[in-house]
Amino acid sequence: MEIKDPKLAEQVAAWTAEHKRASAGLQRRYLEAEMRLDFDQKAPKMVGYAAVFNQRAEIWPGFWQQIEPGAFTKTIQNDDVRALWNHDANYVLGRTKSQTLTLSEDERGLKYEIIPPDTTWARDLMTLIKRRDVSQSSFGFNIVERRVKNDKESHETTVTLTEVKLFDVSPVTFPAYSKTEVHVRMIEGEQETAYLFEDSGQVIVVPGEGPEPRSDFDFFKELDDLQRRVNPAK
Repeated sequence: MEIKDPKLAEQVAAWTAEHKRASAGLQRRYLEAEMRLDFDQKAPKMVGYAAVFNQRAEIWPGFWQQIEPGAFTKTIQNDDVRALWNHDANYVLGRTKSQTLTLSEDERGLKYEIIPPDTTWARDLMTLIKRRDVSQSSFGFNIVERRVKNDKESHETTVTLTEVKLFDVSPVTFPAYSKTEVHVRMIEGEQETAYLFEDSGQVIVVPGEGPEPRSDFDFFKELDDLQRRVNPAK
């Protein structure tokens, strides 16, 4: 990837270096799995699925990923996992160590139950969940073991995650867009525009002005065309 604009190239290089340092392989996946409030007890709990087994998701064109049953068994037993609101560490909903977050695997996927804190923002979130304004989930993880299958006829790659290290589960505002990650940044240079993908670390540079999304949501609608116009960074 060659960037003509020196200032833009410097910014992209700095972001890439920081992303590699900070993420250390951390990935996030978003899905349509339902989450809800459970009023079986006096205090409501947030209940949902952060991951679904054997569900193929296209991370980018030609690259698919799925999760094998049992992939979370070790991390549930050994790791101190947090529940966050929109992956924001400033908004902790629960924690396995404090028993305010419970994680389990069943035939469907990774299930979570959160006993939320008695705070204004958590009560606001529960109102949004009750109204169904928020109903999707996500999880942050590192890959420990995986199985890769390359299909020569379709030129597609499928990665099956057989073991992961879990960092957080999160109710999220936006579910997955099937072709890409949710968190995208944009840096505009004089000659090019760089799109930076927070989850994967991928960088796409578009010559000229490029599309100017009004929001992340609008950008997702344009991403298919963007991916067809340029080659992903290697």
